[in-house]
Amino acid sequence: MEITIETMLTAGATIILAIVTGWKTFRSQPKEGRKTDAETVAKFEAVAAKVIDRNKNLLDRVHCVEDKYDRVEDELQH
Repeated sequence: MEITIETMLTAGATIILAIVTGWKTFRSQPKEGRKTDAETVAKFEAVAAKVIDRNKNLLDRVHCVEDKYDRVEDELQH
């Protein structure tokens, strides 16, 4: 199975967007009201886990479509 460049770009862009969004949220808090490092790390880890799950689902869909395409291609050749 082949992972296309579009899939890789989408995954990379999603990860970057999650990091930027988390950083902006952290920076927008007043300095004295900012969360501790442990809380911030936990928040970033939660966002990263969601992004990873979404990317896994996207890759699963891509592989499913590729499998269907391969089956149709095989049927047409026979």
